[in-house]
Amino acid sequence: MVGGLSACGDTGTAAPSYPASTAAQSGAATAAEQVASVDGSACPQIPDTVNINNQADLDAFNSLDCFTVERHLFVQDTTDIVDLSALHGLRSVGGYIGIADNAELTSAELPNLVKTGEGLVFEGNLSLASISAPALRYVKGNLHVFNNQALESAEFGWLISVGEDVIFAGNNAMTSLELPELATIMGQFIFEHSEVMTCLCLPNLVAVNGDFTVHFNPGLKSLAAPMLTTIWGDVTIERNAALEVFDMSCLEWVAGDLTVIYNHMLAQCSVEGTAASIAHIGGDVVASDNYAMCPEVPVTSQDVGCVECVTGICAPREPGDAPDNGDVPDDDNGDVPDDDNGDMPDDGDDGDMPDDGDDGDMPDDGDDGDMPDDGDDGDMPDDGDDSDDDDAGVPTPTPPIEDDLPDDLVLEPISASFDLQEKERSVDEAGGDSELMNKTPFPYTL
Repeated sequence: MVGGLSACGDTGTAAPSYPASTAAQSGAATAAEQVASVDGSACPQIPDTVNINNQADLDAFNSLDCFTVERHLFVQDTTDIVDLSALHGLRSVGGYIGIADNAELTSAELPNLVKTGEGLVFEGNLSLASISAPALRYVKGNLHVFNNQALESAEFGWLISVGEDVIFAGNNAMTSLELPELATIMGQFIFEHSEVMTCLCLPNLVAVNGDFTVHFNPGLKSLAAPMLTTIWGDVTIERNAALEVFDMSCLEWVAGDLTVIYNHMLAQCSVEGTAASIAHIGGDVVASDNYAMCPEVPVTSQDVGCVECVTGICAPREPGDAPDNGDVPDDDNGDVPDDDNGDMPDDGDDGDMPDDGDDGDMPDDGDDGDMPDDGDDGDMPDDGDDSDDDDAGVPTPTPPIEDDLPDDLVLEPISASFDLQEKERSVDEAGGDSELMNKTPFPYTL
């Protein structure tokens, strides 16, 4: 069952509890009945919770090219489901998505999922080899990937913000984790007990509102978060025996302790240099048993066989470069479907998806206070039709340079400072809106 795992026990954090499946409840509608009852709209909403307990339940959704779920969606305790391809039409879920204890599941791809209202959990799927959610932008609650022993890769190519914890634990076969656009984590970040993972790159992560923990990963060689500036908790980098690269070169604020210990291939001098460069550490600094000799030239991710961890924030662009994808400046990398070409429902008011301003499931990309205000913008890309996406949290495409501009035009950098003030976070019983809790400015140059 989802929530029963104790994989993160070494962190001192108890596994959270999740809503129980309602499959066994008397009178609960079957998946086929739920699909048969939807209205004729382009993207109907299925009321209540969806429980998928076998392949027949899953197949019922294959006919829906676009649908949303009002409450939770669970796929769990199955023995005949191999992949989730029948859920290709799923766009959003108001509560949790729980994919747990599926004995034969090998691939979990949710190609058109854009957001979850409470959390996304993959747990105890012992044959699961790959997870992919290429269009997922927001997880309002937790992102938990626990104890999937065969899991080799997890890809969340467009995920920007997680409203609570991000935890990867006990995925011993994992070799690839892609979170290239993740900018804010409003809870803690934990990566632990991965036997063969060698490269952990968080290129655009700027702020973590809790602890940052990477420990007990014997194969990890490089940990890089080159844009991370703010951690509102403790930092613990511990017992990663092969770790040679520890790159948090922009880190300015640690509210708690900084502990970097028993990383035998890591040079003590590099740890001390990182600690000395942090403007504020609210607790103790513990750095010991990092045994490597101090190198004359700092070791980089590329030196240990990892791809260079390059941020997309403020990426230089040559004069004359234009977005690759034609009519949508903010989706110019081709990683997610074009919101205006019909591949994906528009998060605005066109009827394909519930209006983000009115459904209460997810923060409105506008001005409702659930997320940093996108106008103008600061932290999140605007899902509407504007082209200003001048946020610092994701790459900002430069508009095409008109042919009549001088060839020698030079664009000067702009210095900007974003200050997210402390706000209270509250969650109502129905999983309603919760507010961000970032508390410190993180200045940098655009």
